[in-house]
Amino acid sequence: MSLSLLIQHAVIYFAARVISALVYFVTIALYTRWLSPEDYGHYALVWAGVVLFNTVFYYWLGAVLLRYYPLYQNRPQQLLSTLATAFVGVSLLVGMLGGLFFLLSPPGSPWRHFIPLGIGLLWFHSWGELNLMFSRSQLRPFEYTVLATVKSLTALLVGSFLIIGGQWGATGALMGLLVGSLLTGLMSRTGRWIFTMGRIDPSLLKESLSYGLPLTVSSLFLFLLSWSDRFLIASLIDTASAGVYSAVYDFINQSNTTLMMYFNLASYPIIVRILEEHGVASAAKQMQSNMVLLLILGLPITVGVGLLAPNIFLLFGADFRGEAIRLAPWLAVGTLLFGIRTYHFDLIFHLKRNTLGYMGIIIASALVKVGLSFWWIPSFGLLGSALSTLIAGLFALIGSVYLGQKLISIPFPYQEVGKILLATGGFGLVLQALSAWEGLPALMIQISVGGLVYGGCLWFLNILGCREKLARKLKGRQVPL
Repeated sequence: MSLSLLIQHAVIYFAARVISALVYFVTIALYTRWLSPEDYGHYALVWAGVVLFNTVFYYWLGAVLLRYYPLYQNRPQQLLSTLATAFVGVSLLVGMLGGLFFLLSPPGSPWRHFIPLGIGLLWFHSWGELNLMFSRSQLRPFEYTVLATVKSLTALLVGSFLIIGGQWGATGALMGLLVGSLLTGLMSRTGRWIFTMGRIDPSLLKESLSYGLPLTVSSLFLFLLSWSDRFLIASLIDTASAGVYSAVYDFINQSNTTLMMYFNLASYPIIVRILEEHGVASAAKQMQSNMVLLLILGLPITVGVGLLAPNIFLLFGADFRGEAIRLAPWLAVGTLLFGIRTYHFDLIFHLKRNTLGYMGIIIASALVKVGLSFWWIPSFGLLGSALSTLIAGLFALIGSVYLGQKLISIPFPYQEVGKILLATGGFGLVLQALSAWEGLPALMIQISVGGLVYGGCLWFLNILGCREKLARKLKGRQVPL
């Protein structure tokens, strides 16, 4: 396993999934124009509820599959049958709880008709996510990225048709997500593993629960860290404000963490195999390179979103645009901190199977986030929520660095990080010089010129020895990366 394999997989994930990310951006831009803030709030809150219950009931299955499949790759039936049977059992439980909740909900509640739709969306979304996780565990990046692209594109097309043609509003947008998730599961070549259910290995199930349940608790608090603000805003202000904040946060979060997430899709399975086959020292060396690459991706996007917000959010509907510009710089920094922690420092806890330490960090950070939100949202509105996200993200990052270094000592790449900061500074100066240009055509020019300058700075500063490696490859020599 080498950096070259990591880059090959990352390029596949990036090349295919960048389409999915663009579809997501288009979805937010169109929905903020077609839906009122209140309708968008209904859509965003139901989807957040699906994510919440997926975290509570299904997340542990995917975590176990991704972490344990390399250990069972020579005898996968034992692992897959246990997890498939657990998935069906959990789904039956979810269906019964959802039916009970529907029966107990007030008949006149505006949320009541969303319950059956939410249960179906939860089932198909969770099934699709497990199939995608299976593709990752088998190191099939192309299959993963194609399925994810189909899912997002189907959700947009079906949702748009139902919103525009059927006037279904938030229900139409949610139906698009359901159909996209269902199609992903049906198309997956690896989706047949779900039919291996029927035989459970009790010792494996016990081990899976001991590994996965602490991660579930951590993920629940991670949900509070990343998603609770929209529920708090709906409660403390109104549903329309929750819709505005959700659109802005999701757009910026996708902008800032999409590339880091795709990079992690390629890197984490490889790091796991390096750890299992070559030991801690080799894994630590690989993670040092990973951090440099994550910062190369994340820092310029953070600066770009902050400086170009007036032009970027011309894509949004008029009812969403003003708050988007005001919140952008704060949310950009907050989501950067989230991405670096999640896709670098938190991996140490998964690699060492120290999920309790990870859980402690997430719980403490979530409590900080919720506490600050209750304090600041009534006083500062949506800006208070953005600031609480930033402070809680910084708190979580510091905790992850401090405790993670005690498990695996990863030397900090000071020299390479310094070069990235210089390159990002040059990128920012160029954008600042062009910031007076207005409109979407100006935005394209600003991004293109800034990107060329940033790439030139990376080349000039020779980050990770990129000049020599590329020059040798151009000469036809094989150079281990």
